[in-house]
Amino acid sequence: MGPPQQPPGACKLLVLLLVFLAPLVSVRATHPDCSIVLYFQKQEAECLQIIRSESQTPASLEHPGQQGCLTEWDGVSCWSAVPVGQSQAVACPDIHHVFKKSKALIRRNCTESGWSFPSPPYHNACELEVVSSNNDTEARKGYFITMKALYTCGYSMSLAALFLAIGIFSCFRKLHCTRNSIHIHFFTSFILRGAAVFIKDSVLFSDESIDHCTM
Repeated sequence: MGPPQQPPGACKLLVLLLVFLAPLVSVRATHPDCSIVLYFQKQEAECLQIIRSESQTPASLEHPGQQGCLTEWDGVSCWSAVPVGQSQAVACPDIHHVFKKSKALIRRNCTESGWSFPSPPYHNACELEVVSSNNDTEARKGYFITMKALYTCGYSMSLAALFLAIGIFSCFRKLHCTRNSIHIHFFTSFILRGAAVFIKDSVLFSDESIDHCTM
């Protein structure tokens, strides 16, 4: 029987893919609080794009010589350009678990001095979902702290077992074979994935001033 052969190139490629793709798949989930921030950022970007396009083509109103109000982003909604004397209405932001579904409309009039204030105000027209009580909030916070402690202990025990297994496979020459070499590669990928979890926790959640939604 010949000397043990090295794992084929396909196995090495598979291990590398697992190492680099597994952390990316787990990061794709969006926190509910971040979904609100990302929603308004997307709406603002679209509105600013409209404003830039209108600045390149000044005749954006129905009649080129007519005065009016230009497109404006007020921090919540995008108000399209309209002539003086006309009004525009927008609905409440469509954000699940934040605003209740409502048919109420917020209106703004275009006057000679510019856009009027929203009527009715957003806080009157858009009804918020019922916010959990302090007891529920504390219970959820304690739940997530417990879960973090559990998966931290789990990953720590897993890393210790993986290091021990790699040490055993590497120290005993009788265990040197192609199959165990493949296992060592897989164990290494799991170690890197566990290390990525600890690095993510230490970097992202060590400073509360960091904006986790836009990193």
